[in-house]
Amino acid sequence: PSIHPSIHPSSISYEVRIYRYIMSSELSSLQQQFDAAAEKARHISGLSNETKKQIYGLFKQATEGPLLSLNDARPRPGIFDPTGRAKWDSWKALGEDMSKEEAMKQYIALIDSL
Repeated sequence: PSIHPSIHPSSISYEVRIYRYIMSSELSSLQQQFDAAAEKARHISGLSNETKKQIYGLFKQATEGPLLSLNDARPRPGIFDPTGRAKWDSWKALGEDMSKEEAMKQYIALIDSL
């Protein structure tokens, strides 16, 4: 893992280095599982619109984070884009409290259940 340039590597405790390594490994493993689930999702057909919206919302939360934390950089699509509005609403419904990692876990579980 990268270390802040002003922090000399020898000044970081062994425990901190081990913790960073474990967290990096866990996140890497979670990312790999998420990527595999995303690939699997591309080949699933016959899903209800409700399930598609769930998948979309969790995917966006996992890859970009909470919609509301983006400082309204993504306004709600207009009335003439009902699909875009439904997707936006699904993402927004997840709220600001769900982390990217939690969204990844829920996304993986949802795709595995299909």
